[in-house]
Amino acid sequence: MPTDGLKTDKAVRQFWDKYIIWLGKQAINPAQQRWFVRRAENYISHYAKQKLATHSAEQVTRYFHVLSRQERLKDWQFIQAVRVIRI
Repeated sequence: MPTDGLKTDKAVRQFWDKYIIWLGKQAINPAQQRWFVRRAENYISHYAKQKLATHSAEQVTRYFHVLSRQERLKDWQFIQAVRVIRI
């Protein structure tokens, strides 16, 4: 039975656990942490075929450009997305 999927699932859980710990260290309110995770997941899924560690500043800029064109996105939500990526 292949265990690659299990290793991947564990690594993903560890990544998010560490991210949430880091959010706490950045004084992000626990009620907001869920939204930070969702915004980070959205960013990661935007470049789903590429490992996060290989993303460039140009890709982040392109993502924000795409995000800025979403009419339903409020200014504070965009600012939150920028903060999420920065963290």
